[in-house]
Amino acid sequence: MVKSFRVISWTILFLVLFVFAAEEKVVKADEVRLENGDRISGTIVTMEDKVLTIRTSYAGDLCIKWEAVASITTDASIEVGLSDDTSAHGVVRFAEEERLSIATEKVDEPLTFHLDDVETINPPPDFRWKARFDVGIDIEKGNTDKEEYELSGRFFARTESSRYTFWGEFDREYNDRDKTEDDAIGLLKYDHFLTEKWYGWLATHFEMDEFKDLNLRSLVGAGPGYQFFETPLTNLSVEAGLAGINEDYDVGEDQSYLGFTWGIDYDRYFLENMVQFFHWQRGIWSLSNSEDIMIYTRTGFRVPLFKRLSATLQYNWELDNAVPRGEEEVDQRLVLTLGWQFGNYGREFREATKLDYITPD
Repeated sequence: MVKSFRVISWTILFLVLFVFAAEEKVVKADEVRLENGDRISGTIVTMEDKVLTIRTSYAGDLCIKWEAVASITTDASIEVGLSDDTSAHGVVRFAEEERLSIATEKVDEPLTFHLDDVETINPPPDFRWKARFDVGIDIEKGNTDKEEYELSGRFFARTESSRYTFWGEFDREYNDRDKTEDDAIGLLKYDHFLTEKWYGWLATHFEMDEFKDLNLRSLVGAGPGYQFFETPLTNLSVEAGLAGINEDYDVGEDQSYLGFTWGIDYDRYFLENMVQFFHWQRGIWSLSNSEDIMIYTRTGFRVPLFKRLSATLQYNWELDNAVPRGEEEVDQRLVLTLGWQFGNYGREFREATKLDYITPD
């Protein structure tokens, strides 16, 4: 009963945080005026190779030749690269025929330039990265004294041909001052893109769980992967491969074996980009004993709250049918955490959503 009440309380708190975040949203629009007099409202995404991309609510992304643009105005800051290899970051306004001005924080007076001098708008950084750190704490005092802590972190970096991922999670729980849970898991992975979609991956995985008699489970694996989507709003990748697994138990028999492993990474913003849904899955299937299988999933919703702060409601589901006799094969947990995110991915998300509570990079 107490556990059910706590889950309901967390859910109500998450909904309250969502309502708070929804009130923080401010709807804005950029405008592009064409040489023929037409005007297009939306979100200016980028301009490269003399093609301007503007995202609209009624026609998706529209690509316009730069030579057909008479002027642009923006409600939020954008980065403009000029032909003299300089760049400026600020709000753009129409100045006069075929000329624009940009107000920046570094210069008191707006900078004025000709449309022909614009080489890029919002070019993607050569090295993109982001990191987040989440904390969840549940403390109960009364007839039952309980303390539960969950810490997790993720680092993600991307270049044109490479991607680096580090993810880690630590859980500890006390009931009446007796430790009842103590486990940790981590993943370090490198992806090398062979084409725009196909990549090869190399990963190492570590896990320990005191109450499953597991001192350390380590994995080193490699294989192919496919990136279906990779945008500020939607990401989906699927991969598989072979891995060598070594398991060190405190009491049980240690073992080493070859296994088949797979992974799924998916996230997408919806409800006018106010909520992010995510699903992360990793699996290991022993090739020496087909009954031994381990599956780790993290599924949930994340709501940006203010600037870089966000709230996450996450459901953890894990299967390990190689646990010692008497232990549960399935672990389930519903977790509410607060997280802090930083990195240079913020601008891409902000341009795609026009959400003001994402702090500028």
